[in-house]
Amino acid sequence: MVQTLTRIGVKQDKVEYVVELLKGMIELTRQEEGCLNHNMYQDEVDSSILVIIEQWKNRDSFEDHLLSRHFDNVFSKVMKMKSIEVEMNIMHRIDN
Repeated sequence: MVQTLTRIGVKQDKVEYVVELLKGMIELTRQEEGCLNHNMYQDEVDSSILVIIEQWKNRDSFEDHLLSRHFDNVFSKVMKMKSIEVEMNIMHRIDN
């Protein structure tokens, strides 16, 4: 299993728009083969910080997601509205 954590800082005046874009992408992503979990969170102190946590069956499934049309379409728009560099961590579980 692969888990990812993506932190996105968005320009304050674009937060609502980006949230709606990402919600649409998440709905499509949840239907992808190998997607086990895909959720978005918003920082309680700074509402311009969004975090996406994903779980994938394997690395191949995750990489297929990165090549999907809906990911490319939404993420290219989000990148134009970011306020800080997007940070993505790709992790695997080590406690079992």
